[in-house]
Amino acid sequence: MSQRLKDHRARPQTVEMADAIFATLAKAEIEMARIDAEAEAQIAKIKATAECSKEVEAQRADACREDLAWFIAANQELFSKPRKRKTDWGTYGLHTATKVNVFDKDAAILHCECNGFADCLKTSITLLTTEIKNHLGGGDVIPGCELQSGDIALCTVKKELLETARGQKSEDRGQKQ
Repeated sequence: MSQRLKDHRARPQTVEMADAIFATLAKAEIEMARIDAEAEAQIAKIKATAECSKEVEAQRADACREDLAWFIAANQELFSKPRKRKTDWGTYGLHTATKVNVFDKDAAILHCECNGFADCLKTSITLLTTEIKNHLGGGDVIPGCELQSGDIALCTVKKELLETARGQKSEDRGQKQ
């Protein structure tokens, strides 16, 4: 007994049917572009409002940091043991910090290579697919790689229609302001 794997009878059978399906697809993409533009505009407006509010708080926080840093520097004896003061809000105090300042990268790399400090170096290898494609196309064999060729179905909604949909909301916002 045979079983039907796929039934393509409901699929488009004429160019006119395919044109209608593409028109529906294009309208959906245009509407998505309009929705994205509207969302981006709303996000930008919210971010601008938030930035204004944050600026006031940032100025207050900077003043507090400056005052606290002055107090800690002027009263280092208060921060010997323990080095940090714990409060209900968190901690503040002194912390010993060390960082590496690399002022001659080439000399440092050479020294690490020559003296077996491999743990200080990182090497990254990346396959360049364009170059691999050129070699394979020229007849070379590269294990683990192959060229794949064939036709692919594609469609492109006119850029002007998408741009109009994206710009439409910008113009609407300009009129409302």
